[in-house]
Order: sequence, then C-alpha cells, then structure tokens
Amino acid sequence: MKKIITLAIFAFAAIGMSACSASFSTGTNNTATNNTAKPTNAANNATNSGNANKANTSNSTSSTDSKKSEVKDEKANRPTDAKKQPNAPTIPAEWVYYADEARGYGFSLPKGSESGNDSSDGIDTFVGETPDKISIIVWAFKDKTMTKESLLDFAENALKELGETVTVGKLTGESEDYAVADADTTGKSGEKSKLKILVATDVTDNYVMIVRSDAASYDSKKATMDNIWGSFEMYSGGASGN
Repeated sequence: MKKIITLAIFAFAAIGMSACSASFSTGTNNTATNNTAKPTNAANNATNSGNANKANTSNSTSSTDSKKSEVKDEKANRPTDAKKQPNAPTIPAEWVYYADEARGYGFSLPKGSESGNDSSDGIDTFVGETPDKISIIVWAFKDKTMTKESLLDFAENALKELGETVTVGKLTGESEDYAVADADTTGKSGEKSKLKILVATDVTDNYVMIVRSDAASYDSKKATMDNIWGSFEMYSGGASGN
C-alpha cells in the first residue's frame, strides 16, 4: 500500500501538475520522470482514514507499464450489465472506453488520451491525461473495511502527501454504490487546481477516481471532466447488490 500510493502520487504529480507529458516507473528507486523524491508516509495517513494497509511491501510483487501510451478503445470488452452511476452522461461517440476487466471497472475519456498503469501490493493504479491536460488517476483495491467516507479521506491524504493544501467538499449524489466530491488544491508553488473525487465500492472492491484541471481553465474543461467521472462504472453489482 505504501509503495503504490507513493508511486501513484509521484506519477499524478508529474502528469497533473505540469503541462508536459510524463512517464513513470516502479522499482526500488521509486522515482517518476523529473522527480527523484524518496517515498513518504502516505500509507500511514491513508491507513488513519481506513485500514487498507494489508500488504507487506518487503514481500511485494509489482508490474507496470513504464511508459505512457495512447488509450485503446475497449468498448467491445464492456459488460452489458456494468453498474452505471445514476444519471450517467451520454458520452460523445468519438470517445474511447478504458476497461480493466481484472479489477472490474471502466470509464470513457477523450480520444487521444494517454495512460500508464501500475500494480503493487494488491492495489492497481491507472494514471492518465487527456489531450487538453485533464489528469486522471484511479486506485482499485480490495478491502471490505473501507467506506465511501474513508475512501474520500484516502484521496485527500494522498494529495496532501504532494505538499498541497487541500479543501474537500462533502460527498454528494450519495447512493450505496457511488458518491462524488469537489476539491480545491494549492500546490507548493501556489498553483491552483480543481478536482472531482469519485468514490465507489461494492463492499469488497473499492475505487477512488480523481479528475483534475488547473483552476484557470476549469470552466472550459468542466463538462469534459463531468463526462469522465460520470462514465465510471463497476462490473459487479455494487454495494446495493443490484
């Protein structure tokens, strides 16, 4: 857990907080492109908001796509009974669909988006960026002790590990399966961002999605951001069992 949170926030920082494409890698160096910082105690903070820290990193195995690549359209792999969110948006036909069949989730994003993936200690991470510099991160892991509130805390603490000042709103659109919150962040250098944080759970499988834009261009990107997080769906029945 500690390793994957650290790697993910490094990758998210590289993609989401800069205006350039970035790649990331895993391993004992725990580095990301243009980032040589050492791992922090993100796992400890996340554990305080819900015990997802089940793994022993000394005995962990990990695999990763060490380089970003264009997201391939996997609409054909989308289950017909995928658990959509209430009031899921109509997605533009030209968008592509990302499917993680192993972790049981998928969502849509603009054509030409790029992504990289990491897997370690039972937690999978998707990090992506759209052509207009909206950044996306998804954590997927199993832990039946987590709630939507503790998943939101998990996201907030990971952002704080970037050295950001974070203001998170309340979860809205509450259902047994999904909820979303707005957030504002200010980075170490004063850069401001606006985020949507989606949390989803089917009791055993948990998902945290962060969709992020710089504050200056948020208004022009909001509709695209809403389509991204609004399209997220689970392949299980969700906490409601439906």
